[in-house]
Amino acid sequence: MNNEAPEPATGFRRYRTVVILMLLLVGTVSGIFDAVYNRAYGNAARSQNATYLEDTTQKAASLLVPIMVAKGSVDVIEGSEMVVEFGDIVQPLLDYLNVAWQVVLVASIVLLSFKYFLEGTIGIGSVFLSASLAMYLVLALFHSFRNPHNPIAQTFKRMAGMMLLIALLIYFVLPLSVQGAAWLSHHSTAKMTVEYEQTFHELSATFGTSDIESAKGMKQKAEVFKSKADELINYVEDGGLKKVGKGAVYVMVVYILDGIVYPVLMMFFLIWLIRGTLYPSLGLSRESGR
Repeated sequence: MNNEAPEPATGFRRYRTVVILMLLLVGTVSGIFDAVYNRAYGNAARSQNATYLEDTTQKAASLLVPIMVAKGSVDVIEGSEMVVEFGDIVQPLLDYLNVAWQVVLVASIVLLSFKYFLEGTIGIGSVFLSASLAMYLVLALFHSFRNPHNPIAQTFKRMAGMMLLIALLIYFVLPLSVQGAAWLSHHSTAKMTVEYEQTFHELSATFGTSDIESAKGMKQKAEVFKSKADELINYVEDGGLKKVGKGAVYVMVVYILDGIVYPVLMMFFLIWLIRGTLYPSLGLSRESGR
């Protein structure tokens, strides 16, 4: 009697696993899992991430306008034949504005891409989770698939594990990456924005091209050009070049960190964490495949 006792326990454990997998699969396919996930975490995470990405993108877009205006005005004055002798003096200022404009533009593209990528993956997570659970269910139902030397069983197990990891990536890693980036941004770069926003808005307001455009006749335009060039030279000589250079450095630091480093760093950290903890248990490590 003692020798026959383990068989019912083994069978019970096997069917218990099947029942659990079937319930999870039905819950995922029917949308119950997504409803619970959204109520517990998903809705709040999406709202916070959408607010952060929208605010950061709007700040980047609003900063592009004064930088473009200032860049265009300085470029016009620097390249004009009327004030050609001032070109060498204002060229460093134009170089700083070019760098700031390029960094903000790239960061805006990355942030906007990240925003729409998150929105596009909302409904995909349940597909990968359902496929993973279905494969695990097949492995649990068929006794031959539980043979570790069965190549089909190994393929199913690896595919199921990879799809489960992709589902975890969509449900948790991506949202947590943006939340982590928002937290890091709040505690590091948020205070730096004042340093450069005021600089570029002042530069845009001072050297805008509206006065040149409103001038009538070549003589009046030439006078406005000369006046703007004198203002620009005085601005550079009074420390404006150093101020714009400092602002450009702040722009590069803030938008490289907020737009690229923080979200990517958080995502790779979470992927590394999941890989280190779940790869062996899901049979995806090299040692588990031997």
